[in-house]
Amino acid sequence: MTFDSNIPAANDLLSVSQGDIQTNFSQINTIIAVDHYEFNNATVANRGKHKSVVLPEAAAIATAADEGALYTKDDGTRPALYYRQESNGTEIKMTGIDPLRATNGYTFIQGNILIQWGKKTTPGNSGTVNFPTAFSAAPYSIQVSLERDSGNQSVTVDDAPAPTANAFQYLSSSGGSAFLYWIAIGPA
Repeated sequence: MTFDSNIPAANDLLSVSQGDIQTNFSQINTIIAVDHYEFNNATVANRGKHKSVVLPEAAAIATAADEGALYTKDDGTRPALYYRQESNGTEIKMTGIDPLRATNGYTFIQGNILIQWGKKTTPGNSGTVNFPTAFSAAPYSIQVSLERDSGNQSVTVDDAPAPTANAFQYLSSSGGSAFLYWIAIGPA
């Protein structure tokens, strides 16, 4: 038997509908146990608390004044977590690509922003740095620096050709430097 919202009926005798009422309570406990600690959990302090939150994919969720919505929807590649501000406000992407924690790596931050960084050994007077993963468009900002082994050395991002979603070029005043360090911020 499944949950029956008509139990007990107004004219039911408790002795007649007792089994149906017990079934309803059992079904409620089973439903609550999905993602929650059930009512009869042995650890009293856990009862009713979340074990996890599973959000089935949905379209953008509408919001009224004085409320926000947290939901999952497909970002074109995979399910992603989104937050919608009040009154059908801005939809903010909260999750994205998996981070790569490495010398040349990247991470995603909320708002659909990708931060990438890296180190190029013996970079020479000029060259190309390929990003570990592509941005969706050219990055907003790229910062570069040299580990100096002598005097006045400088490095800049070359704007001819302009940086792309996949790479940028740099110019250095000295090829004697051991390392070129870089960080780029752009759209995920």
